[in-house]
This record gives sequence, C-alpha cells and structure tokens, in this order.
Amino acid sequence: MAAEMGFRFRSEGPTFLQFDPPSNDMLPLDLMLVNDETFAKLAADAIPGQPEVSGVKIVSLLHLLALKCHAIRYGHRGRIVKDADDVIRLVQVHRLDVNRDDLRELFLKYGTEELYESLRRLCAED
Repeated sequence: MAAEMGFRFRSEGPTFLQFDPPSNDMLPLDLMLVNDETFAKLAADAIPGQPEVSGVKIVSLLHLLALKCHAIRYGHRGRIVKDADDVIRLVQVHRLDVNRDDLRELFLKYGTEELYESLRRLCAED
C-alpha cells in the first residue's frame, strides 16, 4: 500500500519498516511491526486517517506515546533523542498532565523512569 501511495522503501529492522515520502511536502512513513495481540489493542482505539486516504487508521495518542516510550526503552541509541523529543512535543501540544495516574503508569510501563522524571520537570517549567 505504501508503494501505491508513492512512498519509497528506505530501511527495515526486525520490528519496523521506513519509507521516504513521494514529495518534500509530506512526512516519512514509519511502520512498527507488532504481534496480533498488540495490533488488536492498537486497532481498537485507532482513529480514521485523512479522508483522501480511505481505510487508513492512526493509533490513538496514548498508544502513540506507549510506542514511542517502548522505542526509547528498547530501540537503538540513534533514535532515543528523536523519540524522546517526539514524546515531549506530544505531551506539550496536547497539554497532557503527566502527573495523571494513567499517564504515569504508561510512561513507567513502556518507557523509563528517567524519561518520566524528565517529562515531569519539563512540564513543571511550562
């Protein structure tokens, strides 16, 4: 489907595929590969994508945060800063209260305590 949309394959790993966009005004496409059980959980809360791309769904904000935290915890070192920056920006843009019990549990379950404490400090400064 990515190729049909004009995306060009860039790289792959054991749990991901990455594609470059067909034009500079589009974002790259990163796909994380998960088992059926995890996919079912993600799909249950997914939201519809843009109307011009029928049938595409996007993971919920909380699931995106969990995936990013998981990538920080278990991914390769070259992605940690990028993924941590993504998490920080998602929290800030959506004005999430990282002190909420459910968010704290999410960050500690899928991420690291260091990430969670950094988020708390950054959000307290805002």
